[in-house]
Amino acid sequence: MSQTANYLDTQSIFNLIGHRADLTLIFQTVSEWLEARIPDSMVSIMLYSETEQTLSLISGTKHFSTRYQEAINGIKIGPNVGACGAAAFHRELVICENLVTDQNWKNFKTLIQEDNLNACWSTPIINAQGKLYGTFGTYYRSPKCPTPTHIKLLRHAASLIALSMDLHAEWQQKLALHDKYRSFFTYHPDAIFEHNLEGIVIDVNLVCEDITKFNLEQARGLHYS
Repeated sequence: MSQTANYLDTQSIFNLIGHRADLTLIFQTVSEWLEARIPDSMVSIMLYSETEQTLSLISGTKHFSTRYQEAINGIKIGPNVGACGAAAFHRELVICENLVTDQNWKNFKTLIQEDNLNACWSTPIINAQGKLYGTFGTYYRSPKCPTPTHIKLLRHAASLIALSMDLHAEWQQKLALHDKYRSFFTYHPDAIFEHNLEGIVIDVNLVCEDITKFNLEQARGLHYS
């Protein structure tokens, strides 16, 4: 699959990301996109807690029993902790073609038998700066080996999730900075004028009227001089 085809195929996802759609919707859309392209796949997304060194399931819960969800939520990452725990620990793709015989799943045999899970492929969700956000995984009801196309699709889906989380974090930082600025601007004890590059006043703070006797409506549109 070419990069151009990938882009066109995921245009609706890029639109959601660009319009700052809720992350839950983006996760669901990316999951459905991947499930439509890898037969019999069940997509899950787990978020990583850097302080706790754990993973928690936040998308794809419909595929698993309550008992399974409770068992993997808040699970510590490690070299042999399923596919997702190992993928997060090693920060690389982990392919478990047969969970019954895979050493990563030896402590979860009862759980996977109860949920009829027999294969899992997981890749870490890592941004360009190396920040680990979580894992992106696909489960299967029968043993399954990925093709190169499957792996490319899985990594592409994970990159879309990383992009959406990067932009979400950036937007949250901008909102926090804006709120901090507005608080400083509004409640500063001195008169503050905000003007454009031509020197035309576009905003003033609360103290301005007391000091200058000009309220916002009177000051807006005047030259600062």
